[in-house]
Amino acid sequence: MRINLSKLVSLLAGTATVLGYFSGKAAANSIFQENLPPGYQVNSGSLVVGQSCSCASFGLPGAPPPPPPCSETGTKDELCFGSSNTRYAWAYTNVAGINGQECVEKQNEDYTIGPCFQLDGDDAVVIYGKTPEQITYYSMTLYNSLSYSQSLGDYAVTMASINLDLNNRNLKTASSLPFNSNYAVIITSNTGTLKAVKNALIKSGIPDKAINSYLFPAKYANAATSANPEQLSFLFRLTTQTPQEKKRVNTFVEQTAPATKVAFIKAPGTTGDVTDSSLKLGKII
Repeated sequence: MRINLSKLVSLLAGTATVLGYFSGKAAANSIFQENLPPGYQVNSGSLVVGQSCSCASFGLPGAPPPPPPCSETGTKDELCFGSSNTRYAWAYTNVAGINGQECVEKQNEDYTIGPCFQLDGDDAVVIYGKTPEQITYYSMTLYNSLSYSQSLGDYAVTMASINLDLNNRNLKTASSLPFNSNYAVIITSNTGTLKAVKNALIKSGIPDKAINSYLFPAKYANAATSANPEQLSFLFRLTTQTPQEKKRVNTFVEQTAPATKVAFIKAPGTTGDVTDSSLKLGKII
């Protein structure tokens, strides 16, 4: 699956605007850090939410007709997707060496692309929060947002999804219910890091049943081995069909997202062990 955010999300371009908009931080959990093995460093991040608007008359079956023009902005030229309102959130950090400045440069070139990050092979991103109250659909997906093109001599916008997403049908939560329940997600390309981070979460009081593993091939985590590393994005999508659902998403945006803990973990090594074939053959769980 490929997705072009320029057709889905409207973001302001410009370095100052982008950095100001995505400047929030979530404090790292000190207990969680103490439970990690020696050599693991926790860097703070946050879940930042953008604005999107839908005004098309097609899309999800049974969806109510949208108000013309888009109710969020009152403009007729707003980019549309489907027939329901959709909000997008991203895992973000401003830590140097992890933050994807290349995506900021693309934003300055008028590409509407969300924040990015880059990882070493044994790094991880950890998200701990609560799912929204019942809505039509939500999902969490890792994207290879930018990839360096030798022929262009520059980064190309790819926005290619990596592995299957987590969504309201398969996300593991503390209550075993998809909505209004605590969850944790570990994103990594190293199975040793996965085990270390998962053990630290459990020791910190997060139940095993609520911890989700999001593994991806190590070829996308090459910050330590490439002069032009892959630029990744972790996108949280929330889709609604009714005014009641939209209110629930607004509550998520105003209360739940700011309270969500996001940590970028730097492990002591640089290589990962997850491959395309191991994921396809189901060798890694």
